[in-house]
Amino acid sequence: MSPSRLRHLAPVLLLTGVTLAAHANGIANGFAWDDKLIIVDNPDTRDLSRLTKVMLSPDVMKPYYRPLCRAWYLVDYQLYGMEAGGFHAENLLLHVAGVLLLFALGLRLFQQVAPALLAALLLAVHPIHVEAVAFISARNNLLALLFSLAATLLLMRAVERRSWAAAVLSGVAFFLGLASKEQGAMVLPVLGAWLLIAPGSRPLRWRGLLFLTPHLVALAAYLAFRSVALGGPGAADAIWPGLAERLLRNYYLLPAYLRLMVFPDQLTFLHELPSDYLTLWWLPLTWLLLIGLVAWLIRAPSPASAFGLLWCGFNLVPMLGVVPIPSTEQTVMAERFIHASAAGAWLVVADLLFRVAHRVPRRVAWVGAAALVLALSARTWSRTEDWKDELALRRSAVRATPRSLMARFDLGTELKDLGDLEGARAEWLAALSIAPKDPGTHTQLGTLAAVEGRLDEAEAHYRVALAGEPGLAEAALNLGKICERTGRSAEATGHYRVVVGSARASGELVAKARAALVRLGAVP
Repeated sequence: MSPSRLRHLAPVLLLTGVTLAAHANGIANGFAWDDKLIIVDNPDTRDLSRLTKVMLSPDVMKPYYRPLCRAWYLVDYQLYGMEAGGFHAENLLLHVAGVLLLFALGLRLFQQVAPALLAALLLAVHPIHVEAVAFISARNNLLALLFSLAATLLLMRAVERRSWAAAVLSGVAFFLGLASKEQGAMVLPVLGAWLLIAPGSRPLRWRGLLFLTPHLVALAAYLAFRSVALGGPGAADAIWPGLAERLLRNYYLLPAYLRLMVFPDQLTFLHELPSDYLTLWWLPLTWLLLIGLVAWLIRAPSPASAFGLLWCGFNLVPMLGVVPIPSTEQTVMAERFIHASAAGAWLVVADLLFRVAHRVPRRVAWVGAAALVLALSARTWSRTEDWKDELALRRSAVRATPRSLMARFDLGTELKDLGDLEGARAEWLAALSIAPKDPGTHTQLGTLAAVEGRLDEAEAHYRVALAGEPGLAEAALNLGKICERTGRSAEATGHYRVVVGSARASGELVAKARAALVRLGAVP
């Protein structure tokens, strides 16, 4: 290989090697969190005969429709069975591909290697991206970013060379991004806006919009498939109810994501919204800094920062809560949500750092950049270990947020399921130190005491739980059992009726309560 060719390949080899090295320990990880529901216990992941169903049915949860990702898991199972290593390896390779495409995009925007390399390295090794790579069920984020970057590069080529073939390929990549995750739609307004502000004469800009025709066709085709799969348009719930509250969340969420990008110390799969975030002193300061930075970039633009702001901004739209979607209602904040937006942010960061780097000696700049990449890589390695299995993931949430009731409660439940009752008790007692009257925690401690034969203690816990949540079915059923066992049949009947009348009780609990009522001679 000639020295000149090797010099051109060096950044690609470096990016590939660094990305693989930073995330390599994840290949030995198992399935964790929602992987059990989405992959392990999902029959649609095992049988190729279900491919048509996968392509023409909603995801595990409506209104999601992500057929490409689900079909990919189906193929993976044919290759690896339920060995998690193959799934993890593919996630890592998809991440490598996304990193290389961001580098290619950076070369077009910066017109030089060094800042493009830095932007791609930040995507490669920043620990905020670990969740998208190490969490197998988050592959849709990797695919959406990969195909969105491919669509962008192909469209830029189409406009430069007046190539309709490249435009069609860009439209195909756009369709694949949509089929991976709904967020893939955001590349369309990014490309439209970029064509209007990109360097070049205005007539060429407007004519360039014609090259988006294949993307509009792809969007129409996707919406048609989606409508068939969901049995209708699949529109989200009404926008107006709760809109003000959802929008107000962004006052906290956007600075919180920015903080994790600058200080990736409190990374967890279980981010919770603070109850008093409106009083946090650092939020208005962060907003002032953010607005000032964006204003300065607009006044002193460069192609990289302009495109990066467009990419980051439009990819934030699904997270803003204008339209209520299940992910942002159930999990308000998650690191995988920021995966695509951060790719644009790294272009901006690389641009800013290289503007500053011109004022310091080159050797100092390179040493600083290397130190940053090494520090982030080390944090990524340790964060990937958190996704080793369900127990490691739950422990990592407690380490990151030791005063989180949910983190403590969930870790206690996981320890209980693994047979470590003393460990479970310790975590639930820690949860009570955070929320002394939490009904769920008292219910779990009551069940633990009942199993160990301490019925008085168990009854006390169940009564506290029911005082906080009168219709809590599990506590009512178990308190009914204690009352029945100790000769208080009338009170037991009342507790069993609570379970039968509960709208939130599982079918299993209702069946047990009905059987108990029959046993006591009461009418269910």
